[in-house]
Amino acid sequence: MNNIQISKNFQLIEFEDNRTGEVRLDKRLLKVMQTIRTSINKPIRITSGYRTKNTHMQIYKEKYGNAWKDKIAWGSKHLSGQAVDFYIVNGTSDDYEKAIKIAIDSNIIKGIGNGLSNGGFLHMDCRNSDKIIRWSY
Repeated sequence: MNNIQISKNFQLIEFEDNRTGEVRLDKRLLKVMQTIRTSINKPIRITSGYRTKNTHMQIYKEKYGNAWKDKIAWGSKHLSGQAVDFYIVNGTSDDYEKAIKIAIDSNIIKGIGNGLSNGGFLHMDCRNSDKIIRWSY
């Protein structure tokens, strides 16, 4: 159903909730992701895009067990289609540094989570902020 080409290198299905098939996507996020993909010239695999509230809860329950209620991020931009977790296929540290630079220079991405040492992924989101917020997982 979401096998719709939405940019040169991405289909809508890549951003959908992988448990329900529902999808929301901020066009600004897509623009930055396509710019990254074009610039590094390597495939990008999205591991998490939009999440419904129920999917979001399930992810935290699976990860944290009974402590999920204390850990869950209800302000997650995944819930509004404004966040993506991804990795670069055969990506080098230079590729990831370039992706982060593109995100920062975009003035669209305001949240960057670095999970490269914890499963090998980046998180990027379009939060409302005057400054870029960065963290590591």
